[in-house]
Amino acid sequence: MTHHSLIARGLGIARLAIGLSTFRWPALARRSLGIAVSDAAGRIIARMFGIRDAALALATLSSDPVVRNTGLRLGALADAGDAVAVVLGRRGGVTASGATLIGGGAALFALAGLAALPRQS
Repeated sequence: MTHHSLIARGLGIARLAIGLSTFRWPALARRSLGIAVSDAAGRIIARMFGIRDAALALATLSSDPVVRNTGLRLGALADAGDAVAVVLGRRGGVTASGATLIGGGAALFALAGLAALPRQS
C-alpha cells in the first residue's frame, strides 16, 4: 500500500466517523463553533454536513481508483469551502476556538485530500 493510499484510507475513515457522528449528534458541531443557532436550524445544517461528509468518505474509501480520486478531489474542495465559511463566520459569531478547531480541521483535511492524490507522471 502506497503512502497516498494510507493517507486516503485514514482520511476516509476519519471523515466517515465525523460525518456519522455529526449526523447522529448534530448539536456537537454547533457547540464546537460556539455559535447560537436555533436548535432546529442547527440540527438541519449539521446533519446536512454530516451526510455530505459520510458520502465523500465512502467515495474516498472506494477500491476503484477513479471513484477514490474523485472523492478526494471533491472532499478537498468541500473542506476548503468549509474553512473559508468558518473564517467568514468569525464576523457572525463563530468563536476563535471554534474557528481554530473547525476551520483549521477543514483546512487540514483539504491539504490531506490533495496529498493523498497520486502524482501524475
